[in-house]
Amino acid sequence: METEVKKPVRRKIDFSAFANVAVFFTLEVLAFIAFSLGTSYILFSILSVVLLVCLVLVTFKQIKTDGLATFAFFLVPLFVFGLLCILSNFTLIPSFVLYNQTFFIPIAMTCFAACGYFVSSLKTFSISKALLVIYSALAILVFINLIATMVEFMPFYTLLHRNKYIYYDGDISSVPVSGMAFALLGFSISEVSVEYFSLFPSLLITAIIPLFFIKFKQNKTTFLLYLGYALLGFFSLLTTVSKMTIITDVLLFAIVLLVLLFAKFQWKGKVLKIVSLVFAGLFVVGFLVLFLNAQEGGVGIIQSLQNFIAGNPLLNRLFNTNGLAIKYNQILNRVTTTNGNGEFVYLFGFFPTSEIIPTNSWLFDILMTTGLFGLLFFIAVIIFGLVQLMKYYRSSADHLKDKAMVVAFILCFFAYGLLNYDMTPFIFSSDLSPIYLSGPFLVCLFLFSYAFYKVVNKPKETKLIANDSQKSEKKEGEIIDEKISL
Repeated sequence: METEVKKPVRRKIDFSAFANVAVFFTLEVLAFIAFSLGTSYILFSILSVVLLVCLVLVTFKQIKTDGLATFAFFLVPLFVFGLLCILSNFTLIPSFVLYNQTFFIPIAMTCFAACGYFVSSLKTFSISKALLVIYSALAILVFINLIATMVEFMPFYTLLHRNKYIYYDGDISSVPVSGMAFALLGFSISEVSVEYFSLFPSLLITAIIPLFFIKFKQNKTTFLLYLGYALLGFFSLLTTVSKMTIITDVLLFAIVLLVLLFAKFQWKGKVLKIVSLVFAGLFVVGFLVLFLNAQEGGVGIIQSLQNFIAGNPLLNRLFNTNGLAIKYNQILNRVTTTNGNGEFVYLFGFFPTSEIIPTNSWLFDILMTTGLFGLLFFIAVIIFGLVQLMKYYRSSADHLKDKAMVVAFILCFFAYGLLNYDMTPFIFSSDLSPIYLSGPFLVCLFLFSYAFYKVVNKPKETKLIANDSQKSEKKEGEIIDEKISL
């Protein structure tokens, strides 16, 4: 009789066994991007793609298709926004920091956002550790920037040498000493604006939040780390203070205070909802009035509105004559400008000239870099993200400390960028770097995606568990901290 030859059985590789490796790789990439090392979008894209492939292989069995369908409402407009960045007129100029690298913009943004979603399904991933990595990387960057600045100048130089200038290549600088600082960009220390320098310590200030939840006796190391980070951020802002940074400091202080009042002192959500709706309504009305008032050659109702604003000293100062309004009006007016054929040539980004300068506000600068449609998709990304972020805060079983830190980090980043993000950070160079190319923005996308996963894939009993834990925390007056292994 002939014996049957058995074919060797091929064993399938169980990639889920590499979950710990994938989590470690994720934390390393998070630290790399939070530190903004290299400032190369090609490098960020490669890291994001490699990390995403690893996470997809490891989490293939755990990801639910229903959750991915919901997550697409966030990922699709983000990808479209990235494509509009490629198609924009703005990216064709050599002074753009990503000239000849624009292809990688949608890749880096969407892949890194997807990484935040997939890694959240791994039980070994801890948002507490991820936040500690992010803040540690920020702290190292802030420390390097502060030392470099203090070596060249001195504490409070922005006040003591407010009207003094330096020479560069034999010519006097166009910016006074009070408007410049030193920061690590790429692999070298460069002269940058104070507004760009202040972004990172402003985010580091939110490290004060965990101090209200961590018990010092139980977790001294983590408490002292976050205390040191918060003090470092405060000292950096204090010694490089300027008029605009004071405004953003007050705004960020209000955001951190509100987050603490809701997280630590259990303020009711209805109060926040009413306040948010009121401010959102005022913001929309104010933006609409600003847009109509900025249009040159307006007729009918628009002209009547412009005359009314110009005739009122307070409104004229608010919408016409202050430095910020002048820059905003130039952008808004250019959006509706047509060429000789009646075509709106600026709907897909501007061709920058000396007449149009950045406003230091992402709301208006994105009109310049990606056009009207780009701004709409960018706002859609933020709205979808914030809606899920609020749901995450209300229903997630994560520690209140971690939820408060995630919310504060994201809100403070976009609030700071709304008033004070300088997309021309170099003092002696014309290179442009919009807010969506920054490391903190990619970190926010990661945190948005983490919140998405926690909302769309939560067990049915998660909300009950979260409510019970919050009641017990309120009753005891403190939160039991999970120890973070360093």
